[in-house]
Amino acid sequence: MLTALLAAGSITTVADLAMELGVSPRTVSRDIELLRTRDLPIDADRGRGGGLRLHRNWSVGNVHLQYREAIDVLLGLAIAEKLGTTLFLGHTRTVRHKLAASFSAAQRDKIRLLRKRVLVGARASDMVMSNYRPEIRCDPGLVLEAFFEMKRLEIWYAGASGARTQRLVEPQYLFLNWPVWYLLAWDHLRADVRFFRLDRIHRVRSDNTGFRLREEKLFRAAIEGVAETI
Repeated sequence: MLTALLAAGSITTVADLAMELGVSPRTVSRDIELLRTRDLPIDADRGRGGGLRLHRNWSVGNVHLQYREAIDVLLGLAIAEKLGTTLFLGHTRTVRHKLAASFSAAQRDKIRLLRKRVLVGARASDMVMSNYRPEIRCDPGLVLEAFFEMKRLEIWYAGASGARTQRLVEPQYLFLNWPVWYLLAWDHLRADVRFFRLDRIHRVRSDNTGFRLREEKLFRAAIEGVAETI
């Protein structure tokens, strides 16, 4: 966190950093010296208007991501590519390859499938928007991890009537009708394809049972069948 604040670019002081981090100035000074011993180039300008900052030529270097952070980045890249957002597509392939290199061979196969498993439709209908809530009440990290790892999920879902059911699903595809996200899943309760709006999922639990990707035409047909209602 201290490194990120110093890397923000603006000149800051030990007192400002201590207040931002909720620690004492002495702790900040000690941590700055520790960072310097690790060859982080921290400049200190004395006098009025002076302060601390990372050297202007310092670059990002090695970025260490937690597992779920890496999944979020990979999914974000897949979504950007699927949307054809040219402003952000300059280096997505390079970034994806660099991230993929840190995963096992089996996981890299799943990374290659990601773009195929993100589907984009039209804008959400007025009917859907009338009761849409942008906040997600379940653990989105667990949902995305199960989606990426192709593991079944137990979900507690509130339908349009408000009635809640517990379902065992395979999160086969992520489907976007802007701004509404759906899990396009194989529902073991119904033995069929079903849509689950993420904002209506109240609770999730990983089943830790893997699944294989089912035929895409089943899900494309389901989209066509409900296109006007979502």
